[in-house]
Amino acid sequence: MNSDVSSFRANELFSGLTESEVEDVISLGESITASRDTNVCREGEEAQHFFLVMDGRIILRKNLDIPDFNVHRETPVGVCHPSQIIGWSALVEPYVYTLTATTEKESRLLKLPGRETQKFLGERPELGYKVMNALANIISRRLRQIEEALITERVLVIEEAREHSS
Repeated sequence: MNSDVSSFRANELFSGLTESEVEDVISLGESITASRDTNVCREGEEAQHFFLVMDGRIILRKNLDIPDFNVHRETPVGVCHPSQIIGWSALVEPYVYTLTATTEKESRLLKLPGRETQKFLGERPELGYKVMNALANIISRRLRQIEEALITERVLVIEEAREHSS
């Protein structure tokens, strides 16, 4: 994996790390290829791994439940490209995926074990701080994206319901 170190340094989670620090973290992972339409993570399932997108495109979806309008569906809330992370829930309690991540096309990912990575970072506080700070920024951005997408979808559902009741 050493040949990929420079591409991993561009990853949103590792952008503040040295080459040596990146090598240490990625040594915990394994490169995998996921075919098109593969659910890499599923909302509500235990989060054991997180993934760095090396190549491909991943669609993020959230379950949308609006009982007043009898709506229950998966709604697209984002897209991940190379140099982005999916499955960050494997690094923070309660270790449950908050979204479903599905490959839009064949994708190459680095699969990292959440608990082992946490332990590794805990033994290296300076490195752990850098990674968790980057993760906090990622989570904040994703939450804003999800909020915007779900508000938009809810408005559409309500408008559709009004049209059908007229």
